Amino acid sequence: MSPEDYLSYEQDQPVRHELVDGYLYAMTGATDRHEEIALNLASALRVYLRGSPCRVYKSDLKIRVADDLQHTAAARVSVK
Repeated sequence: MSPEDYLSYEQDQPVRHELVDGYLYAMTGATDRHEEIALNLASALRVYLRGSPCRVYKSDLKIRVADDLQHTAAARVSVK
């Protein structure tokens, strides 16, 4: 599956997927504990990176990894 087909397909799906090497993988939901840890980590990263050109995102942001066919919904991402 191409990255463009993946992004189009994913818009109408009730379950999130990752695209790795052209194959779709369904993602599971997170637990309360996981979300608490993720939020704490994102908050700490945001404070640490304040004043830099980087931005911190907690989740539900689709990112393209390098020039291959991987698209993922990252738990935490720092972007420069």
